[in-house]
Amino acid sequence: MNNALPLYAIRFVLLVAAQILIFNHLNVVGYLNPFIYVIFILLYPIRANQEQFLLVSFFLGLVIDLFSDTGGIHAAASVTTAFLRPTLLKLIFGLAYDYMAIKFDFRETRRKLFYLGTLIFVHHFVIILLERFTFSQFFMSVWYAIMTSIVTLTSCLILLILFKYQS
Repeated sequence: MNNALPLYAIRFVLLVAAQILIFNHLNVVGYLNPFIYVIFILLYPIRANQEQFLLVSFFLGLVIDLFSDTGGIHAAASVTTAFLRPTLLKLIFGLAYDYMAIKFDFRETRRKLFYLGTLIFVHHFVIILLERFTFSQFFMSVWYAIMTSIVTLTSCLILLILFKYQS
């Protein structure tokens, strides 16, 4: 992990810059805003220290919050996503996760899409619940989280294909 640290730092900076400069100003269908910075959390090395990962995820969300003036909702969503990631990896990938043998190339696409989609949905659902802070329109919030997750998943997949991600 130490020899890959500069690569992860560059990814962190580039994803934050892309989110702040481009994707925060991009509204699909008028109101759906993709949050592509979540790629950093989803594809962070599996063998990494969990406490360090939670701290980096918090810092990522905090930087997005500072530039988006959102008051901590991205930090909360990022930490929630980072916290649930090992459990979801174990549920979806089973023994491959136990042996730390998961590679994020484009084989076993169905499992990986389910993993990406589920964690993106969790991330967006936390953001939307904290943003609206009400359960009065719960089903509308779920619908909005699903639609935003689809836009974000599509954007993330396009970026991963364009830059040919290799773990």
